[in-house]
Amino acid sequence: SWPGAGGGSPGPSPELAPCVNLSLSNLAALHQRQGDKDAALDCLHEAEALCQAVPLADAAATHLSLCALLSQLGRHAEAQVHAEQAVSFGEADIMQLPPLRQRAGDTVGAAAAAVSLRDKASALAVAYNNLAVQREFLGQTSECLTLYEKAVILAEGHMDAD
Repeated sequence: SWPGAGGGSPGPSPELAPCVNLSLSNLAALHQRQGDKDAALDCLHEAEALCQAVPLADAAATHLSLCALLSQLGRHAEAQVHAEQAVSFGEADIMQLPPLRQRAGDTVGAAAAAVSLRDKASALAVAYNNLAVQREFLGQTSECLTLYEKAVILAEGHMDAD
């Protein structure tokens, strides 16, 4: 965790927030691999506190990680909230992309934009899938099929086969 975390400190500077968020997420993954899910959850909650100061894709990834860990812990209601946040951040992230047609004459820019769209659509597909899974665990099956369909459509349309 970053110095002063939880001690009333305002946190890292806005310039450092994305780096700290990523570092906390990586530290959470390490704790999880070592079997310390409580420490992993603490790191992810610290990372979550930075979500308003990081790019939307990073905020979505943080919430996806929280969703996955909470689901493993059987805390599906909490996991659902984070899946919903991941969907919200993921959708907002895609909506910020400039239209691909604006880059028609710029082949390098168009290729980079297509890769960016693919990455963002892939992350959103995972978020839709995770939200459906959590709703299924909670017996809220009415929207599951629609969410799974959205995930499949995004995956088929934007993810690599491998």
